[in-house]
Amino acid sequence: DSENSLELGIFIHKLLESLSKVETSKRESAALNIANINFPSLNAHQVKTATEEAISLMQMKESKRFFSGNARFEVPIIGNLKGFGELSGKLDCLLINRDKVEIVDFKTDRSPPKIDKEVKPNYIMQIGAYAGIIQGIFPKHSVFAYLLWTKSKILMPISKDLQKEFL
Repeated sequence: DSENSLELGIFIHKLLESLSKVETSKRESAALNIANINFPSLNAHQVKTATEEAISLMQMKESKRFFSGNARFEVPIIGNLKGFGELSGKLDCLLINRDKVEIVDFKTDRSPPKIDKEVKPNYIMQIGAYAGIIQGIFPKHSVFAYLLWTKSKILMPISKDLQKEFL
């Protein structure tokens, strides 16, 4: 049911945020503790599947940099975006380097798109707005925006051109 899917999505987000701070060998037991304490309505199969999903994303070559300890999670942002005025939101993941900033929005859709042109417009608008705000905060940095599809394990770059189509 949709309420359970929502809770499962929140659980996966929580795992991606929390397990990045946990030693690799202890991630499964930490995930089980998180599930037992915060998500008691999820069944054992859901917990196991979500845990495997999160851990595999953290180890995936394309996305492991976001779970290396240098990234920040659930980062509140607020700023003005031309044509929209003041916007606020929360970044799932923010990674700042010397000359670039990368933002990632975790997407737990159970039927994720395979290519960026199939992404729901509201997802593109959201990540594009966040990228615009971040660019204003870090004007000398290159800003890169991604959607991380947890089910299909795809880190999908969302180009500035695609963002502009929806903003």
